[in-house]
Amino acid sequence: MSWFEVTAGCASILGLLASLLAFYQAKSAAKAAGEARNATLSKTIADELQDASGRAEELVDFIQHERFAEADLRARDLLSLLAEVPHRRNKYLDKDSRDDLQQAGAQLQVLTDALTDKTKASADRLRLVSVTRKYVVVKLKAALGRARTRVD
Repeated sequence: MSWFEVTAGCASILGLLASLLAFYQAKSAAKAAGEARNATLSKTIADELQDASGRAEELVDFIQHERFAEADLRARDLLSLLAEVPHRRNKYLDKDSRDDLQQAGAQLQVLTDALTDKTKASADRLRLVSVTRKYVVVKLKAALGRARTRVD
């Protein structure tokens, strides 16, 4: 064997090793990118649920202060959000969170019907505060807590 053949063989082996190393690093980078994407989406979900929780608190405040027209708008806004989030972020929400969001949405639908019913007395509407807190605010906070746990 000539010196050239030995050198070419060594270079081929080194090239193979370099290719394997590059493949391993690319695989690690792809895994890290996927983990970063999932972390970002989990944070986004937590932010969306934080926003929804804040809106639910505003809803309670509007009802308490008999600002029913604003409460109705806020309830419909939340209803739209709760109709969208579970479907758009389904694979990033656990079953309990999906159930809580569904229950909160169902209660919001009842609430919007009650808010638009002009035959209901103000006192009847004010009773909605405790129901809203129990079934909307608390459910959203529970889903938010689980989402934040995933982020941490």
